[in-house]
Formats: sequence, structure tokens, C-alpha cells
Amino acid sequence: DNFKTPNLSAFAAFDGTVFERRLLLAAPDSEADADFEQALAAARAAVDRDRAAIVAEGYDADKDDKRVERGAAARFGALAGGLRTLKLAMRQQSDHLAEQRFFRYELRARRANLRRWGLEAIASTFYGWTSDYGSSVARPLGWLVALVVAFAVIFWLWGLALGVTALDWPSAWIAFDASFHNVFRPFDVWSTKFVDDAPFSLLAKICRHGSDFWWLALRLVASVQSIATLLLVFFAALALRRRFRIA
Repeated sequence: DNFKTPNLSAFAAFDGTVFERRLLLAAPDSEADADFEQALAAARAAVDRDRAAIVAEGYDADKDDKRVERGAAARFGALAGGLRTLKLAMRQQSDHLAEQRFFRYELRARRANLRRWGLEAIASTFYGWTSDYGSSVARPLGWLVALVVAFAVIFWLWGLALGVTALDWPSAWIAFDASFHNVFRPFDVWSTKFVDDAPFSLLAKICRHGSDFWWLALRLVASVQSIATLLLVFFAALALRRRFRIA
């Protein structure tokens, strides 16, 4: 089935369903993605209609036989529930790629019902951007490369602002080397010996410039890179495990 109905994708119709036999899905991945986007858009439109109906003059909740189906929690909850059912069905059938796809859809449906700036919504958005909800190995590695370049630029500009480096390619390479080594040696900046390491020569100059404030500021910024690195490596490893079902 391609999960299409005239008004709303039938993903939500699977909420609470129990499958007694094998479920066969005919839609290819690209078509399933399009169907999900249609389902998500339809759920948002339904929530807008619900809000308009509730605030309309003369609306009586006691006479509304569909009131339990109205609202963002109910609409997106039904969509997420249906996708969860399909995910579990695919797990029972050992169709791991389809299971991961429905898991990704489920998380996106749940995110649609979260407060935009809530902690869970921010975490879900970050997880989606950096790894496509655990389904992409290449995306977190790509972000890791971008992270190295971004922090190399930060360290270089920081050194320029303090007058401890120059605006030339050798200095840029030193900044890149510092960022690169900070990826593979996370939190090394908190070691008392890091200032003697050649790869961290630029960071050592920044730390030695001025008061103890620069020591703390530099270490905190470098630690942000270390934390982001560990998260991205974890996301890549998790996606790899899911892809190949490494026990």
C-alpha cells in the first residue's frame, strides 16, 4: 500500500493495530518519504482546523463528538502511534531499514507536537540535523569536518584579535592543526602539559595572553568542540550499528 487516502495519509490509522500476519509494503523509500511529508502537512492542517473550530462562535465541546480527536496532541499523537506500530512490525520482520525509516518518521511526528524552544525539541532537532535521526553515517562525519574547520577559524581569529598570530596561510594551518588535534584529543586543554605540545602552540599563546580569564575562556571553547565531537562520533557509530545490525 502507499498509505494514501483522500484527506489524510493512513499512517495514523495504524495506531494501536496488532498485525497477526506479515505486513508487506510496496512503496519505495522515496515514495514513503513523500507520503510522510503529506501526512505531516495534513496533520498540521487538521490542527489548524481544530483550533479554528474550537474558537468559533457557538462551539460546544459537550456536543462535539470528535473533541477527543482534536488538537495537536491527539493529531500528532495518532500519527506517531501509527508510525510506532509500523516500526515494531518491521522489527518483528527483521526489515531493519524499514524499521529505521519509520523510527525517523515517528520522531519527526513527535517533534511536531513539542514546544519549539523546549529542551526535548532542541535535542530532537539537533539529532535530526546531525544524523537524520540515526539513519545517516555520512552526515555526522560531514558535520565533524565542518566542526574542525569552524573551530580552526575561531582559534585563528582569536589569535589575530590578541595579536599572537598573523593573517597568513602558515598561521591558518597552525590554527587548523590545533582544531584537528582537539578533535582526536578531547579535553586535553585541561591538562597542565598541553601548552608544551606543538599542535596546541596557538592555543598556548592565547592562554598565556593576559589574565587567567583567557585560560578559562579558551578551555571552555575548546571543550565545546570536544563535546560536539564526541556526540557526532557517537551518532555516526550508532547509525553504523543500526545499518549493519552490529551486536
